Amino acid sequence: MLINKLIKGDLKVMNKIENKYIELFTDYIARIKEEKLSDEGNCSISIKVSDTSAIAIIDISADTVVKENSYKEINFNETLSGELEIHRTIFLKNKDANAIIHAMPHNANIVGKLNIKSFPTLLDDTAQIVGISTKISSNYAKVLKRRTACVVPNGGIIACGSSLYSAYVATLVQEKACKCFIDVTVIGQYKKIPTLEALLMNFIYKKKYSKVNDDFAVTKKEGIINCSDKEMELRVAVKEAGVKLVQSNLVQGTWGNISIRIDDKHMLITPSGIDYLTLKPEDMVVMNMETKEYEGNIKPSGEKDIHMGILLSRPDINVVMHSHPSECSSFAAAHKSMPVISEDMHKYVGGAAEISKYGLPSTKSLAASTVEAMQGRNACFMANHGMLAVGATIEDTFRTCSVMEESARAYLKQLAGGKTREEIAKARYFFS
Repeated sequence: MLINKLIKGDLKVMNKIENKYIELFTDYIARIKEEKLSDEGNCSISIKVSDTSAIAIIDISADTVVKENSYKEINFNETLSGELEIHRTIFLKNKDANAIIHAMPHNANIVGKLNIKSFPTLLDDTAQIVGISTKISSNYAKVLKRRTACVVPNGGIIACGSSLYSAYVATLVQEKACKCFIDVTVIGQYKKIPTLEALLMNFIYKKKYSKVNDDFAVTKKEGIINCSDKEMELRVAVKEAGVKLVQSNLVQGTWGNISIRIDDKHMLITPSGIDYLTLKPEDMVVMNMETKEYEGNIKPSGEKDIHMGILLSRPDINVVMHSHPSECSSFAAAHKSMPVISEDMHKYVGGAAEISKYGLPSTKSLAASTVEAMQGRNACFMANHGMLAVGATIEDTFRTCSVMEESARAYLKQLAGGKTREEIAKARYFFS
């Protein structure tokens, strides 16, 4: 048994470590299936367990159940075959990789069949997490030295990261980028993020935000514990809304943010760069919207200026949600607005969904243009960034997010005129 080779000592310790890997594999296999990342073929995942070895689950299928000894060993010093060799090669070439996911989602498989070598970054989360462009290459080990994910011709997505969590998020973001790249062909010409700005986003993410979640877990910073019952109810509600956004794939990883009004001067907002699933209610940050001061030692979201600007300019609403849903992201990438296409959109959005002007994340220019785009409506697209929704309650705001995503899906289908995704991709009307 691999664990017995790696660890000498008490049997209870070995069993505990064995169970840890079983739980990790089981958790992420369930996530892969739930998000349909294995719809187009078998997937595989692996975890590095020492400087010279890793363990992997190969050929994930609908009935895969992880049991003791069901994983395979990858010895970095021995040439292997098939899927195991793919993982071994990536671990050898990328010393920072501690986990790998090879997924087979629908949109990446379509892009992998096109006669292209790359496409530019259209969304800021792709720039930050994946890299300054999406590569379509069979030389995945080389590509993954500079990126966290790539599309393999006829072979889905291969992603790596410092943990299974980061590899999984990179997989989700890369698949969304592929979907967006296909969808913009029926909306209009895409507006790519300037290369230097994409490079800057990627650099800042690697140096700062990619480590925030791990550092938070290690340092166990304490949030605000002593507060009124009313405030604690708001904290719990924000926490639950964040989890719901993740479970609905309206955000990926630590992206997106939520705020709620406490009173005329104060708001509660999610912290910067921390996974919603690990956040506790006491970790939410109280901010003074007039002075921009915040309580405690946990930093608020980098998009706090957007939240403050909207809450101060819109006394009729109490909640702001910024998300990165896949359908809406196509309109954000194309810098296109969306007309009212349903009764629900008229009811919850209050009009056409406008597009804000492009701005770098966490900048005053992005905040100002978003506040402007939100005037007279309850949702808007944020150029190359995502979508923002507001409401009187968390329930109303989440419903608005859902209506925006449903409306974007329906409108894209209408624009496609009955063409399949494969037909749309092959036509490549606006590809460059």
